[in-house]
Amino acid sequence: VWNQTEPESAAARLLSLCFLKTAGVWVPAMYLWVLGPIHLLYIHRHDKGYIQMSRLFKAKMVAPSSGSL
Repeated sequence: VWNQTEPESAAARLLSLCFLKTAGVWVPAMYLWVLGPIHLLYIHRHDKGYIQMSRLFKAKMVAPSSGSL
């Protein structure tokens, strides 16, 4: 069906604009969901995951996320 308002026919596009916008949101999230457990398993098996953090560092990390600067 030809639509006069579309700049090009729908058949000419391989992927819809809606799909492309959705993929732009889901791909990074799926990347983290897939590689996150692998990274945690690597850290657990190689005993290199512990990072010493001072109380000041922890406070600086928590303060912006709580909304107070």
